Amino acid sequence: MVVPAVLIHFCIGAPYAWSAISGPLTREIGVVASAADDWSLAETSLPMSFVFGVMGISAATLGMFQARVGPRATSLMAAGCYGGGFGLAALGVSMHSLPIMYAGIGALAGLGLGVGYTPPVQALMRWMPDRKGVASGLTIAGFGSGALFFAPMTGYLLDTFK
Repeated sequence: MVVPAVLIHFCIGAPYAWSAISGPLTREIGVVASAADDWSLAETSLPMSFVFGVMGISAATLGMFQARVGPRATSLMAAGCYGGGFGLAALGVSMHSLPIMYAGIGALAGLGLGVGYTPPVQALMRWMPDRKGVASGLTIAGFGSGALFFAPMTGYLLDTFK
């Protein structure tokens, strides 16, 4: 039970690697250097604020929903929102539309992040009632270390598929 909980948090920790994406997005049209129609760094960095803002709001407001439907249904919903958010953000980038990218990575992925954050912690704390601190610490460590994998992987994929 520890490995799935840590891996879920590892995956939802990917937004910490957004800085590996925001820089190249400023050169989307110009490729090597920014062109006149390219987005600014402030515009491409803003989704990071949105995603964690929506995460906090959704985690706080949907807590009772999570308790009612259980961790499996909540995790499935979180995966759909989170993955769909990244897909919508990719569509926004391909269409060169900031509102669509913001809706994807900021709103939809943030909702998935907020909904998916607490179920692994709660489930692991139930599995380890005498070691709740260890249980929550392991899952949160997974969340914080998501960028350790996703930042280099993003750089590799950007170099491969320029």
